[in-house]
Amino acid sequence: MDAFDNSEQIRHTQLSDNSEHIRHTQLSENLKPIIWVIKVSGVVKRHPQKFFATGFSMRNDGLLLTSAHAINGVTAMKIKARKLTEEKFETAEVKYIRLKWDLALLKVNNVTDCSVGEFVSDGSIWKGQPLLHIGHPFDFVGSYLIGRACFSCVENVISPRNSENCGSYDSKACKQTPEYRVMGHMWNRAYFSRNQDLSFSFEKSLVPSVPIVQCNGINARPGSSGGPLFNMEGKVAGMLVGKVDGFDIAIHVAALKMFFTDATTPSGPDATAPSGPEEPSKKQRIC
Repeated sequence: MDAFDNSEQIRHTQLSDNSEHIRHTQLSENLKPIIWVIKVSGVVKRHPQKFFATGFSMRNDGLLLTSAHAINGVTAMKIKARKLTEEKFETAEVKYIRLKWDLALLKVNNVTDCSVGEFVSDGSIWKGQPLLHIGHPFDFVGSYLIGRACFSCVENVISPRNSENCGSYDSKACKQTPEYRVMGHMWNRAYFSRNQDLSFSFEKSLVPSVPIVQCNGINARPGSSGGPLFNMEGKVAGMLVGKVDGFDIAIHVAALKMFFTDATTPSGPDATAPSGPEEPSKKQRIC
């Protein structure tokens, strides 16, 4: 390779790097307005607790999607939320919750016009596809993280069967490769049997057929739960809920769409208040 070829290669690399810089800067600026910081305080097992989670707005009147485990098992609970781009916290309340899917919808008070996210029209995800996340791991509020899908996802999933639970579920993934990942591939009877040192009461109650996205590289931590998973076009493809055995786990957009429709349809199921002692184990709770 002569000097000319080498200089052209360097120039091409610089242009490529600059293009990526511009692309991610624009994505970050476009997506930040829909991200919220959620602060939850209350009593857990008779001890005062305060922790943070991530949420994102999907309707301009302050309706936020987040993880149910972030607010479950908390008594005398107070919820406050602020936009990532602002400093003022507003009070919020639980509008709708589906514990068995680990999904919750919050309503932020005094909000009438906020930026909103957009679900992907096609939930198909290919192996190795880049995925973005904006969340608040520990005190690193507003972290912009890039990972990749470890397994494919499809648009047309089977509607989760609420009569089932992960505590009694036997995964057949080792016998037959599934078309897409579900909650039961992560939490199942065999997994709980291997980890009897923890109660897993919350995880055992989850519905095994809820579709999930298995990804790597986002490195979820406490505060990340409830944050959106975006494709490279900035559309919502999932919602981060945990990290298990090194993998980042998100609820697939198909389940988010079903949940959001039920929660916002007047004739849909009534809202369910968070209740009971079921708490995620330390291996899963990253709120």
